[in-house]
Parts: sequence; C-alpha cells; structure tokens
Amino acid sequence: MKNISFILVTMAVLTWSCTPKPQQGESNHFRLGSNFKIKMFQTMKLVGSDLKLTFTGLPEDSRCPEGTTCIWGGQIRAFVEAAVTGEKRSIEFKVEKHKMGKVSKRFQGYEIKVMNVLPYPKAEEKTPKGDYVMELLVTKV
Repeated sequence: MKNISFILVTMAVLTWSCTPKPQQGESNHFRLGSNFKIKMFQTMKLVGSDLKLTFTGLPEDSRCPEGTTCIWGGQIRAFVEAAVTGEKRSIEFKVEKHKMGKVSKRFQGYEIKVMNVLPYPKAEEKTPKGDYVMELLVTKV
C-alpha cells in the first residue's frame, strides 16, 4: 500500500512539474486604453468585460521591405474576430504603412485601432504567417 501511495505522489509531482507554464509577463488579457500585442491565432480578453479578440489572419503584407526603394509604402490587410456574449464578427483592417495608429473599427461600443504589425518586412526574407503580431489599442466609444 505504501508503494502505491509513493508511486501516485511521484506521478502527481512529475505531471505538475512538466506542465507548460505561461511565459513570465505573458497574459491572455488586455486593458482598456493600453496598447497590447496579440499573436496570430491568439485570443485576448478585455479585463472586466466579455469582449474577446482573436487575430485570425493576415492575407496581405505589401509594406515596402527594409533595404528597398518603393513607389508606394504598401499596406497590411488583417482580420480580427471580435466577440461579446451573443455576437461575433470578423473585422477586416486595411492599413497603409503611413496610417498605422490612425485606422480603427467599431464593435459593440468599443473602438479597435491597429497601432502596428510586426515584424516589418525585410528584403529577401519571407515572414511565416504564424510569426506576425499585431499591436492594438481598444477604447470605449
């Protein structure tokens, strides 16, 4: 009987110690009026609200890559799914390079603004879709 108890306790400790823990400082929550970063396919929840945002896609990143000369600065086209109890909507953002921080969309009394999209493209390098991060700002309307 003592052997079984010892084995169960040992297994519980090993299981607990091997469970992945969030990175220090990493959270799935954001605050109203503060910039936050959201990774591709990550869902973030507004503290004190049921508003959830998910970065669902980036079908276009035509920003002029670093190390090149372009006639047009380019743009990003990104999708964010916004949800509150009872409603869910896919929101498309088209943001030209020089308009970062100036383009926003409204959803259920909130204004969602794209502050930046990272990483910025570099000449001769293709960024995997899963590496993109959006910096957003959400305020109450």
